[in-house]
Amino acid sequence: MPAQQRLRLFVEQAKDYGIIILDEAGMILDWSVGALQLTGWTAEEAIGQPGAIIFTPEDQAARMPERELETARREGQAPDVRWHLRKDGSRFFVDGTTFAVYNDTGLAIGFGKILIDITQRKRLAEESEWQASLLELSHDAVIAWDYASGGIVYWNRAAEALYGYAASEAIGHSCSGLLKARFPESHEACRAALSRHGEWQGLLSHATRAGRRIRVDSRMVLRSDRSGQPIVLEANRDVTAELHAQERLQQSEERFRSLVTATTQIVWLAGADGRSSTDSPSWQRFTGQSWEQCRDYGWLDALPAEERARVATLWRQCIAERRVYENEHEVRRHDGQYRWMAVRGVPIVDADGSVREWIGTATDITERKRNELALYEARMRLEATLNAAEVATWIYDIPANRVIADRNLQTLFGVSTAAADGGVPLEAFTRAIHPDDLAEVNRRLDEAIRSGSSYEAAYRVRRADGAWRHVIARGRAEYATDGRALRLPGVVLDVSEQRRVEQRLRSSEERFRSLITSMDEAYCTIEVIADDMGRPLDYRFLETNPAFELQSGLSNAPGKTITDLVPTIERHWIELYGRVAATGEPIRTVQHAASMGRWFDVYATRLGGSDSRSVALLFKDITAQKRAQDALRQLAADLSRANHRQSEFLATLAHELRNPLAPIRTGLDLMAVSEGKPETIVRMRDMIGRQVDHLVHLVDDLLDVARISSGKIQLRKAPVQIAEIIAHAAEASMPVIEAKHHALVVDVPDEALWLNADQNRIVQVISNLLTNAAKYTPDGGHIALTVRQEEQEAVISVSDNGMGIPPSDLGTLFEIFTQVGRNMHQAQGGLGIGLSLVRQLTEKHGGSVSAASAGPGQGSVFTVRLPLAPGGHIDTQPRHDAYPAQERQMRILLADDNRDAAATIAELLRAMGHTVEVVNDGQQALGSLQRFDPDIALVDIGMPVMNGYEFARAARALQREEKTILVALTGWGDADARKRSREAGFDHHLTKPIDIAMLRSLLSG
Repeated sequence: MPAQQRLRLFVEQAKDYGIIILDEAGMILDWSVGALQLTGWTAEEAIGQPGAIIFTPEDQAARMPERELETARREGQAPDVRWHLRKDGSRFFVDGTTFAVYNDTGLAIGFGKILIDITQRKRLAEESEWQASLLELSHDAVIAWDYASGGIVYWNRAAEALYGYAASEAIGHSCSGLLKARFPESHEACRAALSRHGEWQGLLSHATRAGRRIRVDSRMVLRSDRSGQPIVLEANRDVTAELHAQERLQQSEERFRSLVTATTQIVWLAGADGRSSTDSPSWQRFTGQSWEQCRDYGWLDALPAEERARVATLWRQCIAERRVYENEHEVRRHDGQYRWMAVRGVPIVDADGSVREWIGTATDITERKRNELALYEARMRLEATLNAAEVATWIYDIPANRVIADRNLQTLFGVSTAAADGGVPLEAFTRAIHPDDLAEVNRRLDEAIRSGSSYEAAYRVRRADGAWRHVIARGRAEYATDGRALRLPGVVLDVSEQRRVEQRLRSSEERFRSLITSMDEAYCTIEVIADDMGRPLDYRFLETNPAFELQSGLSNAPGKTITDLVPTIERHWIELYGRVAATGEPIRTVQHAASMGRWFDVYATRLGGSDSRSVALLFKDITAQKRAQDALRQLAADLSRANHRQSEFLATLAHELRNPLAPIRTGLDLMAVSEGKPETIVRMRDMIGRQVDHLVHLVDDLLDVARISSGKIQLRKAPVQIAEIIAHAAEASMPVIEAKHHALVVDVPDEALWLNADQNRIVQVISNLLTNAAKYTPDGGHIALTVRQEEQEAVISVSDNGMGIPPSDLGTLFEIFTQVGRNMHQAQGGLGIGLSLVRQLTEKHGGSVSAASAGPGQGSVFTVRLPLAPGGHIDTQPRHDAYPAQERQMRILLADDNRDAAATIAELLRAMGHTVEVVNDGQQALGSLQRFDPDIALVDIGMPVMNGYEFARAARALQREEKTILVALTGWGDADARKRSREAGFDHHLTKPIDIAMLRSLLSG
């Protein structure tokens, strides 16, 4: 490619540079693409025009285009660093060069001009001078450091004052290293945020030259210097005191909230208009008012009628004036008694100065009122502030007596923005200063200008809205070379928020002191005593409230340690409070102090910062409450177990009832299809009889349990030999024992042992134990029944080599509805009430029963202990069996609404040779009584239309000459049921199912 073509390509592609070729007279010959982009003129528009078209009017008037070409012609080149014009009239600043073009003979034949736009750089340079001046005046410490190396490149006067290092000492050092910076996360995380977002803001911990650590509110921005190198600008404001005040305020507010929650005082809320708009459970509990009754101004109804107008007027005045409401008046308690209350309400003010709501308390001061001679009044005011503090900058032109201020200062002092932009007299600002502060402000300002010292003044200023703000102003005068004062630049810091925080802290502490003195809960502060390793050893009481001694039982505690007062105090209390002091994490715990014999509900929180060892305790003795809770939990557990066992019992009962009913149902079906085969009918009848006996046994056991549980069981005690009881029990249990091919060994002493007992019930006890042994012993087992005398007791033992009992079941074995947990293939049935009956019947006789087993597969031993009859051998009259008379044919009326049961019994009676008439309700029975004239009437109690009791009373009212024998049929056989049937007029009482032998005896008697 020819050199000329390569040169042309270079010129056209160097678009960031404007390249212009002029002839000897300064007329444009060539115009590059870069020149188009810089000026806006196209090549067609520019070529042929004089090069002066891009010069500003003032440069053209000064003949700068011609002078520049003359310099280039004379010296070979001339600098072109100036403002130029674009086609649209706008200006741009260039860093350029104009050079002469010579021919071979050294004659200048034209000129070349190369331009580069540095407008932005020029403006930045101009602004940087202004900014540097402001940075030196800023109250914030301003630092600039190289992003790559971390080295400090700028350090203003505020940084010198804050950290103690002169700029010459700091520049060049690593910023984070010099200040030993501690970041919220890490230095790397901060650099990463700067790299991603170009800025970072947060709280840092720095070390001053003196070694003191301070906390600063830091803001960093990533910028580039003139050479394009990344620079970080960092502005730091010391917020150590402010954060400490905020932390103290937060701790105080947390304590206050905790105390309000725990106190017994009435706490109430009201809207900005003073109406009660939020439910107050404590007010309702005290007065008995419902929410509907006390809402709005309904709470006034709980005051005496003569006080309502005064209280309402004062309340409305406080609302209108936004001042603390304090009053003392009587309030009617829920029991009708009037009690004196100290009521206090405080307005909660939003940032805009408006009241958001009211919060207050009502304290019962009846006792205090009775003893006081004068009313106690206390008024407090909480001051609210408006906007958060901001830094404002200003420059005071001393010779002209004018102030140039930024918008923050204009707003703070209420000066018009339009007027202040161009500077206004100093008096426009000083007139907003509080009159009491103005003289001191002027004195300090004059002193700073006169002596050259730093200016600093704290004063009050009135904003345009009339609000007074607390500010601190700082600055330093600048002087001419002849010593004349030229200007005084400075800053103003609004510290109203800091003052407000301090005031709130003082008010909160006052409320806190008032609360802890008056509340029922115990409050104390302690100091944790630790060894050199920081391990807690003891703690000392610093202060206590009046309730402390009542709740803890400790007197004169302040100044003493817990081990002084309670030498055996549990170690975990000291460690618990040591942990709170070390971590600052509050705890709420309920624990038992065995050394003090009390349960405590304790809330503990650290007081102060991380270096504090003080802990505040709020606690209450809940020993009585804890005992009540334990008793309630035990009762609930007992009820739950009982309910569970009852559910298991009902399921088992259903199962046990189905067992005999299934073969009965099958037997009946078999009899129906057997075509009257006698052997089948006899076999099925015997089987049904056995199953019915089993059902009767189940029902009898249930009735026995009911009688014992209700205390209605009656024991027919009489002298009886144990040998006779053992014989009857063994005889009753032999069918089960023989069915499983067991060997039964009975060992009874030769001498007669007598009991004063209900023979049938003790037989029932021993038979039950023998039957259980037979059931739960595999076929071919060994069962032993032994009797021995130990002092004045008969000891009866039933042992087997059967399945045994798990140790976990031994404790509940004799409880109602309990069944030993066995595998399903080993289950033998039962309701889980047999052993409960054994225990209760034994105890009714003054005895006891126990069980022992080495475990599953190891067999078991049940031991019954009964007191022997006093006097040893007892002679009794021989008993003679009564033989029933020969049955005679009778006319029998049978009344039962269960038609199947009635038909079955009727067939049985007819088979016995009696004449039977069957009816199904009491009304029919009464008619049949008069028409049929029966000898005996068997009457079911629970019939429709007319029940059995009503029938008996009506039958007796007929006063017939020959009185029919009335027999009640019912499933209830207890004493109350028998008494009721007897009072209704029945002669006899039979329980279902009817015992045939008893029925025969009745008919023969």
